[in-house]
Amino acid sequence: MRQCANYQLEIDPFKATFFLGREIIIPTAKPGMARWREHVFSFASKLAQQPATYFQIPIGRVIELGQQVEI
Repeated sequence: MRQCANYQLEIDPFKATFFLGREIIIPTAKPGMARWREHVFSFASKLAQQPATYFQIPIGRVIELGQQVEI
């Protein structure tokens, strides 16, 4: 949005709608990673900062599209 200002395009973040992608990591019983590692990885991913907070987007202007990913 800052780069838009270079081209005289003004965007009011309180009037725009932001679409963000999101993945929810869940452990699975399928072979692969050790079960305890799957649980630790899943837990750690939940501690990550919310995208709207990270990008400093007004929380009321965000639509999140997501999916569950099994590891």
